[in-house]
Amino acid sequence: GNSFMKNMVRIMAGTLVDVGRGWLSADDVPAMLQKDADRSQAGQTAPGHGLTLVEIELARFDGPGDAFDRPKVGEPPRRL
Repeated sequence: GNSFMKNMVRIMAGTLVDVGRGWLSADDVPAMLQKDADRSQAGQTAPGHGLTLVEIELARFDGPGDAFDRPKVGEPPRRL
């Protein structure tokens, strides 16, 4: 999909913690990020305290609709 569900970042953080603990395999994470993934296969939702957004990098795109499929070739990501 092209949108974030509620608590997605916290779910991803909790899943990566579980990978670090050896409870989940890093090889399983890409399948968990797919649109039709089973949420019960991901890790626990991490608590919100302690999570800090430090930086966002976005690739440049040709136009509307391209953001999810085709990054513009030859341009580095831009910083916000």
